[in-house]
Amino acid sequence: MDSICEQLPDIFNIAAYFIEGSLSQGHGERIAFYYRDETYSYRSVRSYVRRAAALLTEQGLERENRIAILLPDSPEFVFAFWGAIWA
Repeated sequence: MDSICEQLPDIFNIAAYFIEGSLSQGHGERIAFYYRDETYSYRSVRSYVRRAAALLTEQGLERENRIAILLPDSPEFVFAFWGAIWA
C-alpha cells in the first residue's frame, strides 16, 4: 500500500483542497466556523481566503516564501493564514 504522500500530486494546495472540497460536496452554505456572534459559511470563507491570497500575491508573495501573521485569534487570522497557503 502506497503512503498518502506518494498519492499526492507534485503540487498540492491544502487550503484549496479543504475549501474547494467542502464546496464541491455541497457544503457552501453550511457554517464553517463561529466567531463570537458571527457565523461564516464555507462559501464566505472561500471568498475571504481568495481575497487574502490575491492581496498577498499582489504584494509579491511567492511559493515557499515565509511570512508572519500578527493578528489575534479572529476570522481575519483564519483568512490570512489560509490565504497565505492558497497563494
